Amino acid sequence: MILEFSVKDIRENWRPDWKDDNQYPDTSKTSAQRWAWEFLRRNPNYQQDWDRYVGILKPIDERLKDGSYKKETSDNINRLFSDAYGVSPPPHPSRDNCEGIRFERSKLVAASAHTGRNVNYKLSDGELLLSFDLYLPIGPQIEKARRALELHSKDFQEIHYIKTGTNPRKQQAWKRYLRLLDAESDGAKQSEMQSLIHNMVNNPTNSVSESLKRAKAIRDGDYLRIALADYVTSK
Repeated sequence: MILEFSVKDIRENWRPDWKDDNQYPDTSKTSAQRWAWEFLRRNPNYQQDWDRYVGILKPIDERLKDGSYKKETSDNINRLFSDAYGVSPPPHPSRDNCEGIRFERSKLVAASAHTGRNVNYKLSDGELLLSFDLYLPIGPQIEKARRALELHSKDFQEIHYIKTGTNPRKQQAWKRYLRLLDAESDGAKQSEMQSLIHNMVNNPTNSVSESLKRAKAIRDGDYLRIALADYVTSK
């Protein structure tokens, strides 16, 4: 997909007023993809990479005038953001909707002894490592791997995850997390943020620091679990 954006799509002061609940997504109407985007757009690394890489391209308004647009550059940037953040094409953080955005997580680590490439890979939470024997037929191994993946996935979800669906209580927690992130960005004190987490779902300690920790975990990677698997951690 060609990366296109216009100067009118970019707003500097796009964050809502964290004190106003009505400025945040409606928990009865918001899709999982929109929730995922709300967290990703607040990711400081995503914001910096957007300015660094997408800023290389002139806004389409200017590119159409001087013909300097290069499709290869756009494709490379799309791939970069897809690999790093699981999103393509990468919208500017100020964008309020997720129309046309695709979330994907396609990470494959391949190594074999005969090529001399050994694996030095640290598994992240929720990942599973399988090995295949190149001397044996591929089909039976793929089927065996599929069954193993389904079994481990089921066990993992039962232990760590709950289905979100349109669960309004869980979405209320997401809204509060977004407000906490915006409050911190606005320089609010923890004493000011305390009012946001009273009676928060899955937060019996009512701790601002613990709630911010969870909010940042979603912002920095777990948003993909909302967008792709429709599961979130029950912690």
